[in-house]
Amino acid sequence: MVFDSGFERTSQLVILKSSGGNHIPDVELERYYLGLVTDQHELAALNTHLIGCPVCVVRSEINGAYFELMRVIAPCCFRLTHPAAWLS
Repeated sequence: MVFDSGFERTSQLVILKSSGGNHIPDVELERYYLGLVTDQHELAALNTHLIGCPVCVVRSEINGAYFELMRVIAPCCFRLTHPAAWLS
């Protein structure tokens, strides 16, 4: 099934159709990195795509680095924006 927005659902995986090839959308890579993909068919489709797509592997690594950075700096940002937290 191809959606008007340029997405295609292949089994359980949504693929972004673009002129540079077919790639996993960022939101799906985020779900994958955060461990939110629980359906085994969808997980298998993601893994299969990542094995054959170096572009999505790099994008997945970038997403992972971003999330790790956010995990580190989020507590600092919270303390800066919430004065009550300054006392802790």
